[in-house]
Amino acid sequence: MFILETSACTDPSVLATILFIKKLTKILSIIVPAILVVLLTIDIVKSVASSDDDELKRAQKLSAKRIIYALVIFFVPILVEAVFGLLSSVKVTGSQCYTNATDEKIEVLLKEKETKEKTKEDNRNKEIEIAKQEYEKKQEEKKQKRQEAAERDKQKANNGSNGDNVTSTNAVYASKTKLNKTYKNIKILDTLKKSNFEKVQSFHTKSSALQSQSFAVVDNYYVIVFINYSNTKTTVKVYDKNTAKNINTFQGFNFGHANGSTYAVNKGDVYVTHGLLSKTKVHRFSVSKIDTRKNIDAGSFSLSRGVSGIGYDRVTGKIYYASGNGIYLYSNGKLKKVVTKKKYAYGMSQDMCVHNDIIYDIRINGGNIIDIYTTSGSYLGSYKTGFGYEIESIDYYGEGQKMALLFHKNSKKHYIYVINTIMPQ
Repeated sequence: MFILETSACTDPSVLATILFIKKLTKILSIIVPAILVVLLTIDIVKSVASSDDDELKRAQKLSAKRIIYALVIFFVPILVEAVFGLLSSVKVTGSQCYTNATDEKIEVLLKEKETKEKTKEDNRNKEIEIAKQEYEKKQEEKKQKRQEAAERDKQKANNGSNGDNVTSTNAVYASKTKLNKTYKNIKILDTLKKSNFEKVQSFHTKSSALQSQSFAVVDNYYVIVFINYSNTKTTVKVYDKNTAKNINTFQGFNFGHANGSTYAVNKGDVYVTHGLLSKTKVHRFSVSKIDTRKNIDAGSFSLSRGVSGIGYDRVTGKIYYASGNGIYLYSNGKLKKVVTKKKYAYGMSQDMCVHNDIIYDIRINGGNIIDIYTTSGSYLGSYKTGFGYEIESIDYYGEGQKMALLFHKNSKKHYIYVINTIMPQ
């Protein structure tokens, strides 16, 4: 059975080393015998000159050894060449290395290596150029889509009431029931994509000074609280929940940052947390004839600690506030801590909501996440949203387990996404 030669036998650097040894061996096979001949001559001359028989015998023995050494050294390269030539003919592993170790073969291999490297370099440059062209093509496609979307948004903005308009899409959400990732003790239940939501409603406002901050679902309406960028002026807009048409607008008051909103059904009021320096202040106004009345007479009251989000449980009739790293039940004028929030990268509190003793607390910090707790303090898991809009608020939409989420894209684009349950199963 023939054994194929190794790849080292075609490596110019390996062959150059072997060639050096071959040349050195040939040089030594000439020089060493010559030196031995010279030494042999000197020994014979000395022994003859001494006229000593014993010395002459020793010289003869030494001369015989040196002759043998000279012959061996002289014939070693020849013998090695013959052996490796025989082994190479039957392709024994490694034998080809000795045969290939010639100036001509090394020069040929160097040229072949240079050609291969040049071909690889050319191929790499071609791949880079192709990748660059594909990237530029994708960027151009994205740019085209953005331009088309901007044109659609512009057309929609020109068709709505008071500059507001809506579009809706339908999708079915298939929730993952198993935990797919654990990150710093945070159980990520699923990453919600746009396609997971069954209804998406977009609101386009004329004024670039308005930023949606929180909202409440009031029967058949969305009551969205907008603020200006200096947090000194508040605008409340009422939208039809089904068509998302703007049907009423209220101005002329200051709810600060308006970080959280909720609808307390049993009281018939919308509550809005102030935030900023007056974090303990909470505003409220009646929803009676919210679609037709001319103004709202908002009142306010203060709590014992600063709060951000707020949620009213329509099943139990209880109201909860988010404050710092905790969530508090409000009862008889006092706040009682019921949840200690998880600590992780998404650390900036937004709004929250509560339904049937389940708390949905949202945070942002380079991303959006919804933490889910029970009102008894248990942490159930978290959902992430897989698109770039900033999540602002969350509220119970109705119709069983549906939830509505408010997102803020820019100064004129705001979205409400409706999903058919984000409860872990």
